[in-house]
Amino acid sequence: MINLLPASEKNRLCQEKNRQIVLILGFLSFFWLLSFAFLMIVISIRIASEVERQEIFLSIEEKSIKNEQLALAEKEIDEINKKALAVGDFYVNQVFAGDIIEKVSQDLPEKIHLTGFYFQKESRTVSLSGFAENREDLLVLKGNLEKLKDFSDVYFPPASWVRAKDINFQVSFSF
Repeated sequence: MINLLPASEKNRLCQEKNRQIVLILGFLSFFWLLSFAFLMIVISIRIASEVERQEIFLSIEEKSIKNEQLALAEKEIDEINKKALAVGDFYVNQVFAGDIIEKVSQDLPEKIHLTGFYFQKESRTVSLSGFAENREDLLVLKGNLEKLKDFSDVYFPPASWVRAKDINFQVSFSF
């Protein structure tokens, strides 16, 4: 085909064709950039919602961990309180043999000498053995022990009363 158009017209047509190509390429580039921007916005919204969801899960997990730790701490505190109460009860119910010996020795007549002391903590029973010069001193000891409000069930075996002098005696009582 023969092109009979003058050169200026050919140049103008060529420029028009180039302008149309640039316009189409510009439109396609603009559309591609617009699509890319829209895609980036959608991705950023998706990422933001996922981050928010994970933060919610994280806060729930932190709360459950704190609740577990709080429950463990409360359990430990309860155990420590129970132990402290047990120790307190132990010291409140503690009976010291020294206290018993002190009370007995305060009311012990001068002519009586103790030779043995036995204290059974579980039953709170005390057994004493000793030597008395005469039966009257032994009666005084019996009366003194019975007068003490901390002692009960004072018992002298009958063998302690058989002799009138130089008596080896035994006595038991509850504290």
